[in-house]
Amino acid sequence: MSSLDAAEFASFVTGNYCIVAASVLIIYEAIITTGDDVRFFWGRKLTGATVLFWLNKWLAVMCYAFSLASNLRLSDVGCAD
Repeated sequence: MSSLDAAEFASFVTGNYCIVAASVLIIYEAIITTGDDVRFFWGRKLTGATVLFWLNKWLAVMCYAFSLASNLRLSDVGCAD
């Protein structure tokens, strides 16, 4: 079994932080633009372009949400008194 040295571990942690940051930004952007999407797309005729837009947006959000959930791990290590 190989062990991680400090540089590899730091790179791993930094990569995870970047994934979490990107996921949060994408999800946040999707949430704050939902009002505009409702105003511009709902109430109009359903076309292939609108279906493609919604699928693209919400499948990406779901992908990033699962990525975010997989990177947020609860620790089983407690504080020693």
